[in-house]
This record gives sequence, structure tokens and C-alpha cells, in this order.
Amino acid sequence: MLMGLTLGVMFFSACSSSDDDSPANPSPPGTGTPGEVKTDSTDAQKSSQEQMQTLVNTANSFMSKINTADFNNVKQVTDALENIDNDEIADWAEECVDAVINPSGSSSSSKIERPLWRASNFTGHFRQLGNRFVKENGSFDDLQATFTDNQGNTCVANVSVEGTETNVSASFLNYDDEDWDYDNGYTETRYENTYSIPKTVVAKLTQNGSEILRVTVNTTFNGSGQFPTQSSISNLVTTVKINNYVLLLNRAAVSSSQVNADLTLAVNNETLLHLNGTANGSYKEDGDENIDIEFGATNVTCDVMGKVQASFQTTNLQRVLEDAGEFEDYMNGNRAQSLVQAINSLSSGALYFDKNTVPSATIFFSAAEDGYSSDGSSYYYELMPVLRFASDGREIAFEDYFTESNFQSVINTYNNLVRSFRNMFDI
Repeated sequence: MLMGLTLGVMFFSACSSSDDDSPANPSPPGTGTPGEVKTDSTDAQKSSQEQMQTLVNTANSFMSKINTADFNNVKQVTDALENIDNDEIADWAEECVDAVINPSGSSSSSKIERPLWRASNFTGHFRQLGNRFVKENGSFDDLQATFTDNQGNTCVANVSVEGTETNVSASFLNYDDEDWDYDNGYTETRYENTYSIPKTVVAKLTQNGSEILRVTVNTTFNGSGQFPTQSSISNLVTTVKINNYVLLLNRAAVSSSQVNADLTLAVNNETLLHLNGTANGSYKEDGDENIDIEFGATNVTCDVMGKVQASFQTTNLQRVLEDAGEFEDYMNGNRAQSLVQAINSLSSGALYFDKNTVPSATIFFSAAEDGYSSDGSSYYYELMPVLRFASDGREIAFEDYFTESNFQSVINTYNNLVRSFRNMFDI
């Protein structure tokens, strides 16, 4: 579990690209991380076993902050919705989509449609009548459904938009469709879509006036038109709040050459997880369905409860991924070692404790034999991440460190947590 939350997160990241092949050094976790950063090296002297215990304790502490009982009201709402027929909402939605994708009403054998998708195309109010939803008469500028849960509480789900809209299109979102009927035979339609993105979108759910869920999305664009070549998202802020659980995408920016994001998870005003990533890249379109995204300079940091931090950095992620992909084929030992050296020269990772800038362990890659060809002339090699501990220089592969026996209590805590949610929501 903790490897997924900390160390594992370092091996996936946002898109990027760079021609700089100089070796990367571990990035201290202080960058972009709230709170004071320590500079002493006390934690770096922890042995591999002491660090393991800290990881175990942090993972268990993380999961102890998540309580199934906090989602009882969500369960009450979902139980109610399961017993309400929503056929009228589904029919209305289908009519709205049809009106957008085929505004001309044309039925020629070959055509091009240019739908403009806007929130105003999907507005209306629905109310529970007996065991079904019915559409209310009138004109509305939002989308809303009102119903009663099994405890007799009045629940309202609402989606609204605010601010100016930016029309954005992207060729990879276009598509061709083919249909057939007795009157016209085959009909081929080309859909070239444009999306009108509002400045702010707010979705919320209340129960007897108390807010259970709120999702707020604020989007700011630079330029307009074809995305991302002529337009970019200069800032995207998304907040998902379920009772006292808050997931905040505090900053996300996307352009044809860079992606960066900052994400925080908090429970009861305590920050449990903080992720920060920046990536440079190149984006090319060879056709409507052929998109070439090359990854390069990437930096990702992760902070769990202010107790454990991890970082991963590479000057050229594209080359690292390509070199790593070669391990899927047979090769000789010299080739395997050459690939490992190239990967390690381009990337680095580190593990820290208590926001210390001195790493307790660094992360590199190694290759190990994992089977051989039928004639014995070449081998399969496994690319393995390895921890090198600062206290004594000891090197331990991930697969030998993050074992079931070493992290049994974490596995048990995780399984119990998952089981409690499955039991609550009948999954």
C-alpha cells in the first residue's frame, strides 16, 4: 500500500520531453511542499529496518484516518437512487445529445456535423414522483434532481456553470460514425466537435440542506481554438469535497510543451497526501487518431502526512521508457548492463523522512537474469528498482524490501478498509 502511495508514485508521472541528457539528481521534497523543511541528517542515519518500520507506521496511520462511517450519508443517497426509475432522465439526455450532434437534421448518405457542446444544452429540473423521476415544466439555467432518501431526507443534486465560456476543439476528439436504416441505407457522418468550456462548473449534493458533496472546477485558458497547439490551460483548479474529505487539484496547466500539477488530499483539515509534478514535452498530430506525445524532463515529488517524502526526476522520460521497454525481449548481459547504465544516467529517485533534504535512501535500477532462450545464447533480464540506504550503503531490491511478510500489517489494514467499504456499498 505505501509503495503505491510513495515510492510507486515516482515511477509514473505527467507527460514531458527534453533534449537535455545530463544526469538527474534527486529533487529535495521541499519544493512545492507545504511546511518547514528540515536540513539535518539525523533521519538519513536510520537503518533499512528502521526506515521500513517508519514506512509501515505511516501507511497504517494514513489508512486509520479514513473511516467508513464517514460515508453513511452517501450510502443513504445511493440506496435511494437505486430504487428510483430514471428512464425519463435517460430519454431527455438522449434527446439533448441528438439535438447537439445533428442540429441540421440531415439524413444524407454522407455528411459532416460540427456539434457545439455547451452546458446550456443540458439544463432542466427533475423531481421524484413515486418511484420515478419526472421532468418539471419551465425554463432553467442549471441541471437539478430532487428526491427523498429512505430516511425521509430531502436530497438535491445540482450542476451549474458560471463565467465566460471558451470554445475549444481538438482533432483527436473528432470521430466518424456509420449508421444504417431501411430508408437511407448506410449513413456516414463525420463529427468535428467543439466544446464550450465555462469558467466555473459546480456540482453539489445536499441532504436536508446539509452539503454532502461539492465538486468545483475552475478553468482558465490562454488563447482559443485548436487545443493544445493554439490554446492552453493556464490554470485548472478542481476541488472534490465529500463531507470532511477534500481532494484538491490546486494547480494544473497544460500546453503543447508542458504539463504541471499539484494535488492534495486532506481529511478533517489534516493533509494526508501531497503530489507535485512538472513535465516538459512535445505534442504532434499526424492525423485525427494519430497523436505523438514525447516525454522528457520530468520531476515528481510525493509527501505522505509530512512523515515520508519521495522524489523522482529524469531529464528524458521518453528515452527511459524506450530503454525499459527493451527488457521485454531477449538480450545478452552486456546489452542489459548498457541499458541500465543509460537509464540511471537519465533518472534518479530518493526517499526522505520528516521533510529532511538529506535522503535516507536513493533509488536506482539494476538488471537481473529472468530466464533464457531455448539455445541458451541470450537471457530475459528483469529491470528492478533498488534502494541504496545512506546509513550503511546497503542495497536492497524493491521486490525483496516490500515483501508481504515485511508489510503484513499494512496489507491487513488495507484489506480491512477495502472490505468495510465493499460491505457498506455492496460492491
